[in-house]
Amino acid sequence: MELTSDIDREDDIILGGGLSVSDQRFGPAGFYWADESESAEARQVHPQPQQSLEYQAVHNGGVYFPNIGTHSVLAFTRVSKASSKACRRLVKDVLLIRSEAVNNCAIPLKLTVSSKDNTLNCNEVMLQLDGQAFATLGSGTRYKVWMFANDVKPSEKEQPDRLGDGWSDCAIVDFAVRTTFFMQSGIDMRKLFATSGRDIYFGVLLVHDQ
Repeated sequence: MELTSDIDREDDIILGGGLSVSDQRFGPAGFYWADESESAEARQVHPQPQQSLEYQAVHNGGVYFPNIGTHSVLAFTRVSKASSKACRRLVKDVLLIRSEAVNNCAIPLKLTVSSKDNTLNCNEVMLQLDGQAFATLGSGTRYKVWMFANDVKPSEKEQPDRLGDGWSDCAIVDFAVRTTFFMQSGIDMRKLFATSGRDIYFGVLLVHDQ
């Protein structure tokens, strides 16, 4: 059974089978880039005019904090433990992005949490970030990426040199080359579900790599 993604939903959850991670190949430090089989020609990046981006918070618990000085944006959202504990895969919009030069609808930046087990209540999950929004809007596409999962929300002042608990290691990703980025997080979701709070927070910190 699948529940389709919807920006207005509090929890975009896919029950049952969902994403299979058993056959995926991982690089150093657990990083994995999708579409490894695409040709060199398909991966070629064509220069595009740089456009300024505008951000919006997602509905039902989304928050974002841009930092012009560091060319970064922190965004996170919350998920109810009760609705996600029995799922194998969870898909959340963490940020809405649009180009100020293009009259279009905002495109969501999606974060997926998945497990090799039949439930997210396990000792390790995979985090996946879908950055199609950056490639589509033709703006800066190369970012330093950190992903977040914890039962306590970020302090809202996170920067690369002062990250708290729940943050993954940094990876540099060019979303014009590959729009989807995977990472084995090493996050023990069992501990997060066992805490007394009602929610778990998922998010990203993106720093434009100029």
